[in-house]
Amino acid sequence: MVTVRFTMEKAEFVRAMRGYILRTPLFQGAVLVSVVILVAALVLGDGSAAAVFAVVVLFETVLVVAFPFLMWQRVRSFAGNELTYVFGSEGIEMSGAAAHGEVPWTYVTRMRPVGAMYMLATQTRQQILVPARAFASPDDERTFNDLVAANVRG
Repeated sequence: MVTVRFTMEKAEFVRAMRGYILRTPLFQGAVLVSVVILVAALVLGDGSAAAVFAVVVLFETVLVVAFPFLMWQRVRSFAGNELTYVFGSEGIEMSGAAAHGEVPWTYVTRMRPVGAMYMLATQTRQQILVPARAFASPDDERTFNDLVAANVRG
């Protein structure tokens, strides 16, 4: 069992979300599409391709810049409040000033490191963010990774 206590900071959250977005197939696909459209616009000299390129670039910019801030608005109740996560053999117990709950390991679909955080995804599309700085020791972080490896299949 590993217990972590931390306070989520806005800049830390936004940085993690940007890192996550840059790695998503949606964003990477949009970048590929924009490059193809740009090449087509340059080769064909077609104004409509240039307009589509501008729209795709605008979409990418909104995704990278605005989305993390919009997500922060959803979770800002956690800002400045200490969160406690207990990772055990059955799952994750989460508590803080705004909420308390448990997530069994069977609901966790994958874990991915994003910058200086671990992001756990659940079946309900909830993201559980755990800053690496929250672990009291390297041994706690190893135990956490072992629990995830033993219980998360994705």
